[in-house]
Amino acid sequence: MAGARTRSSWQGLFPSILVVALVCLPPHLGVLAKQPSPAIPTDSGEQNGAPTQVAPSRAADAPKLTLPDFSKFTAHKVLKADGLTITISTGSGTETVALMGIEPPKAADPATPQAERFLTNLLVGESVYLVDHEAGRRQDEKKRRAVYVHRAPDGMLVNAELIRQGYAREQAEVPYQYQNAMRAYEGLARAAKKGLWMDPPATKPSKPSEPKPADAKPGDPTKDGKPTEPTPADQDAKPGVPTEMAPISQIDPPVTSDKKSDKSPRTGVTVYASKSGTKYHTASCRYLGKTKDPVTIDEAKKKGLSPCSECKPGV
Repeated sequence: MAGARTRSSWQGLFPSILVVALVCLPPHLGVLAKQPSPAIPTDSGEQNGAPTQVAPSRAADAPKLTLPDFSKFTAHKVLKADGLTITISTGSGTETVALMGIEPPKAADPATPQAERFLTNLLVGESVYLVDHEAGRRQDEKKRRAVYVHRAPDGMLVNAELIRQGYAREQAEVPYQYQNAMRAYEGLARAAKKGLWMDPPATKPSKPSEPKPADAKPGDPTKDGKPTEPTPADQDAKPGVPTEMAPISQIDPPVTSDKKSDKSPRTGVTVYASKSGTKYHTASCRYLGKTKDPVTIDEAKKKGLSPCSECKPGV
């Protein structure tokens, strides 16, 4: 009986002893220690004092596409891409097909050459499955077969990938099963400014040309520090500096037996002198300016002019 009473007393004291032991344990070991609360993202993007990144929703970024059972289709090798069409080998020949739900490319679109290169790199040399519209065969405006093109190694729907990368626009002649997904891809490409939707390159404004002084004298520097070209009249008295050749119509006619052809009504051989020059010349002399007066040698000498050492008039 005494042993039974002892066990009973200990059983009564056990809960009290257990509570005391738990309370006396160190805080980091006790089961009653405060547990950290789950982090809750705030509007400022910080969590417990440290910056965090909230993962975007993938539901809108990558619409789910239901792929067909490819075991029912034959894979064909892609030979080339032309625009947004592909040519495949059928075994007995070739066939060019268009991509369903894709608007034909426009020549004015700057991304059209990029789209063709992208399609070429993506498919040429690869095998693809051609899947017709769920309601039967369809054709584009050029009577080519319009299909869903799936890349054989991974089942990628090429039609949707072109739109997702911004290389094509969605277009529906008739409703089709991937229409909503492809429209969502186009919206994402627009928002990201990919391919067709990128901003046009900024053009630099052309710099206006500086006007040149109208009254600049020959040899005087212009605004850009470069000297102007001397005029033929100024070169008249400067042998050794070539000027423009006189027009053919102004060159002396060939000498004939008629002595009157090389003489004016005035006495003496006809020569030519510029208004501002100090020399007289033949009509074909390259140092003769544009302003010239016919005179005889006697008249030229009376005016104090001397013969040109280049053309040697009267010799």
